[in-house]
Amino acid sequence: MKKFNNKKIVLHLIKILKVITGVKIFFLLKKFYFTFFKSKFKLDNNIIYYSHIGKTGGTLLKSIFANQENNQNNFRIIGLSEIMKLYHLNPKQKYIFSIRNPIDRYISGFMSRKNKSDLYSKEYYSIESFGFFLYQNLNTLAEELYSKNLIKFLKARIAIRCIPIINENIFSWFSVIDLKKRPPLFIFETSNIEQDWKNFCSIFNFNKNDIIKYSHMRNKTIGKKNKLSNIALNNIKKYYKKDFEIYEYCLEFKSLQIKNTN
Repeated sequence: MKKFNNKKIVLHLIKILKVITGVKIFFLLKKFYFTFFKSKFKLDNNIIYYSHIGKTGGTLLKSIFANQENNQNNFRIIGLSEIMKLYHLNPKQKYIFSIRNPIDRYISGFMSRKNKSDLYSKEYYSIESFGFFLYQNLNTLAEELYSKNLIKFLKARIAIRCIPIINENIFSWFSVIDLKKRPPLFIFETSNIEQDWKNFCSIFNFNKNDIIKYSHMRNKTIGKKNKLSNIALNNIKKYYKKDFEIYEYCLEFKSLQIKNTN
């Protein structure tokens, strides 16, 4: 029991550190630590890892990959936890992932956690409840991210850092430079996931019907997606600037991939 409590305390301290330092500094420190001081996954050419970026359709895809009953390939696809990033893998390891427009990801992340509608997270995390105490409306939070009112500005920054799913930027998994150095085998785009799955199946010999068979495993946001004002949209684009750069690069990569396949 003591061991479990100690581990829980450490996890709480890490989450508090993330709130205090901010996402950019925290993940740069984490990446530096794992890059130079921790051993990576061993290279395995018989495995393709699915890197799971939160709120990008990963729950659905990992469910399919975990049930490869009639897999006729000479490899397996293993879904990683959301806490595992690209730098955890051997530089030569094969991998795939899914991506999503950062605006849609922000809306989905905020609403799913506010409504506690994630399949595996039915309760708030330790400091997450404080974030939703400060803001119940995703538009107001986005509008005040760059408020000239110091109190509103600080309140919005504290709140967004307290809600892990919208605090954990896409760039914490990898950068555009990382992707250029270590290109993925395939990229899914959440809004086009059905068609992407068909293309994926054509390349990797999977069952096209699995996307329907496991559709119940897809996290769905409860409630209407609140409309964002122009101020909120502009602030999100500014706050997630690096994520948009990655997203745009991934779309270009996908279009080239489709051309080369055809």
